[in-house]
Amino acid sequence: MLRNIWLPVMFVTVLYIGLGTGHIACSADVKESTAASSIHIDIPVVLKKANVVFNMDHLAFAGDLPIGINYMHLLANRFKEQGTKGQIIGIFHSDAAYMTLNDNTYNTYRNVSTGNPYKGLIAELIKQGVQIEECAVSMKTTNGAMKICCRA
Repeated sequence: MLRNIWLPVMFVTVLYIGLGTGHIACSADVKESTAASSIHIDIPVVLKKANVVFNMDHLAFAGDLPIGINYMHLLANRFKEQGTKGQIIGIFHSDAAYMTLNDNTYNTYRNVSTGNPYKGLIAELIKQGVQIEECAVSMKTTNGAMKICCRA
């Protein structure tokens, strides 16, 4: 039953992010671009309130930086700069669930000895007020071995 409720909510959220905030972010970024740009925004949009959910279910990187984590960081900065009220939530599950693991669990799960390279990025997001959530089903797939890295 919970899945039946969350599926439409996630769909609308992703649709909103893809169509709504993407357009707004582009509008705000244009102001910062160089004078050589041919894009002119007549009426810039500044959000007063926004609640955004990032669906972190697959791996997408720009070099070594996870794209979703980077966009959560950029959006949190934009909220602060523009005084936007609301919250940003990152839900990690499926293939991307391992990004929230603590060092020991990450090493075991990924069969490495380096520790979690994403823990600093996740900790910074939490400092910026981003809520990080881990899917319970993803946690169970490792027989309960997953532990969120930045929680007390």
